[in-house]
Amino acid sequence: MALSPEQLDVPPEAEKKDPDEPADHALGRSRGGFSTKIHILCDGYCHPFHCHLTVGQAHESTALVPLLQGADELLIDGDENPIPCPVALGGDKGYRADWIDEFLLKLGITPVIPSKENEDRDARPVEFDRDAYKRRNIVERLIGWIK
Repeated sequence: MALSPEQLDVPPEAEKKDPDEPADHALGRSRGGFSTKIHILCDGYCHPFHCHLTVGQAHESTALVPLLQGADELLIDGDENPIPCPVALGGDKGYRADWIDEFLLKLGITPVIPSKENEDRDARPVEFDRDAYKRRNIVERLIGWIK
């Protein structure tokens, strides 16, 4: 699944408001205090491939590209050949954006992300697979085990 520069034409990651805060620190402020978001990519058996941390106030979509890039670098077989993965990618409505659908489809990955209430479901390039989305609980269980 090698990611090429042309495929990475996506919105930039959220910048921190405090210039003294290092960019690699994933601790951010929200109404509830300090928080961090864990974005994780795993297979259908709860085996983690890669995770990416963001500050709590960063939008979920900012983590998609670093998450896939990190997994792309790690997924190799015993002969150092890349393993094509994933075939489909599930996410909650926080990952729903037209550019994400287009980006994943360019990579040959089927987006399994529900539409938001205020958007036309028929205008999307892929039909939402409700049965595949039910398997998203696998990553929720993995997060629970990590916590």
